[in-house]
Amino acid sequence: MQEACKERPFLASLSAIPCKLAKLAELASLLADIAPTSQPSRLAATYGEHAHRILAGARSTADLGMAFGATLTEAEVRYLIGQEFATTAADVLWRRTKLGLVFSDVEAAALDRFMAAGTTPQAAP
Repeated sequence: MQEACKERPFLASLSAIPCKLAKLAELASLLADIAPTSQPSRLAATYGEHAHRILAGARSTADLGMAFGATLTEAEVRYLIGQEFATTAADVLWRRTKLGLVFSDVEAAALDRFMAAGTTPQAAP
């Protein structure tokens, strides 16, 4: 299944469904291995098959960098800056993730300081 999926692009057709399902199953396995129980479902729901870009090279939660709260990690923030052009903590918390609904003022301030420090974005895959 893996080789067949690599040979053709994911098309919006019925023939692409098995490849997409295989890719999502692989992603779910990776997420379950390195992330807390609530994080895999949030990342998959938010980013779909692109969640693997956030987790690139990670083998443990420590590899995801600083934890800001509510399962938001440095790796996700760097992805949002580099790939979705997030520029402020408010952008990350309200427009991109909706985690502003559950973040405390202290957590939001820590994220704001991190982003204001000129954080290096994640390079394009």
